[in-house]
Amino acid sequence: MNTAEARRFIELRLQPDTDPVLTADEVETLLPYAQATDAAGREPCDPDWEPTYSVAGCHYAIAEGWNIKYAKAAERYSFTTDSQTFTVNQLLDHCAHMARKHLAKVQTSTPTGGRR
Repeated sequence: MNTAEARRFIELRLQPDTDPVLTADEVETLLPYAQATDAAGREPCDPDWEPTYSVAGCHYAIAEGWNIKYAKAAERYSFTTDSQTFTVNQLLDHCAHMARKHLAKVQTSTPTGGRR
């Protein structure tokens, strides 16, 4: 898949605009995790590499994105106001679960050629 397709794949599964929010720059930093060998066998470090991304690599990038969301949420704290309790543990558990879920998909993704 190309860069735009990889970004879409990642964003659909990571939902960067939902809390905790990831900036466009933060999502962009995830793309290198998804890079793969291109159709001509060139690695991403090759100056002639055609931007190519694998499904497994995208799942790895998504897992890293959920880890970033976890880190952002880790600075929060639970509190009670107006007889309502807001707990950060659910959010942390959700972020950790999603990271694990996508890491598991790295192992089960169909190889698309190249690394990762």
